[in-house]
Amino acid sequence: MDLLVSGLLLVGLFFLLTGTLGLLRFRDVYSRMHATSKSTTLGVTGVLLAALLYLRFLGLSSGLKESLIIGFLFLTAPVGAHMIARAAHRAGIPLWQNSIVDELKAYREADHTAAEPISLTAPADPLSPPPLEEEERM
Repeated sequence: MDLLVSGLLLVGLFFLLTGTLGLLRFRDVYSRMHATSKSTTLGVTGVLLAALLYLRFLGLSSGLKESLIIGFLFLTAPVGAHMIARAAHRAGIPLWQNSIVDELKAYREADHTAAEPISLTAPADPLSPPPLEEEERM
């Protein structure tokens, strides 16, 4: 039993570590989010399965809470990552320059309501009003 619990903990910690390395190594928000959402889901699942087996073996838990947490995690983590990626894409956050595939490029170009890419530079004075257009000055 201890060997199985230790193995599940090591597998879970391995996935958590690879997610952390992916967060540090990948270049754009989309790759980072993919690495962290997939690996943390599997990592936390490994740790929770280890806890489920160990507490079940000791007779301290029925395993219902751990099972519900795993189910909730598998339902919400992909949906959350998808919504964050979609919001980032709609806000115009660029892909890494060497990215090969942009499946939503045609959609973004056809959708005239999509936002322009955001500027990563801050204005000179955040309290000053924006400059007037030529028509507003006259």
